Amino acid sequence: QHVNQQEADWHDNNGICDCFTDSQGDCDCGQCFMGSCCPCILLNKTDDMLHRPNEEPSGCGAVGCGWCVLNMCGGWGMILGCLQRRDIRKEYNIGGSWCGDACCNFCLPCCAVIQQHKEVKMRVKPTGNRATNVPYQGQPQMR
Repeated sequence: QHVNQQEADWHDNNGICDCFTDSQGDCDCGQCFMGSCCPCILLNKTDDMLHRPNEEPSGCGAVGCGWCVLNMCGGWGMILGCLQRRDIRKEYNIGGSWCGDACCNFCLPCCAVIQQHKEVKMRVKPTGNRATNVPYQGQPQMR
């Protein structure tokens, strides 16, 4: 599962406060807007890319809904962000700790959600065809 056994780090173009840039350093205001105004949607898309890389990521799902419900019950939605960050670190062998995950998600929750999304987006390698990548196949001729 891991590319190598040596611990990696978050990508260079993906610091915790690099919310406005994509992996090439270009402006990505849509991603920043989504993470700042609707982090539950971005959290869910990241979860889809991480756990179901062959499917088109959806903004609706259990992780996003759970994040909203936990935030309405006292701001505890950041726990799901911490768990997702831990999963990303495990999947890509990124160094860090639960304490660092908690600091990022509790102190800078929107920035953490955006960073996590960008990291998975840069690293995910689909192994099959997503619906959008399947070439058009015409109907067979009638006989």
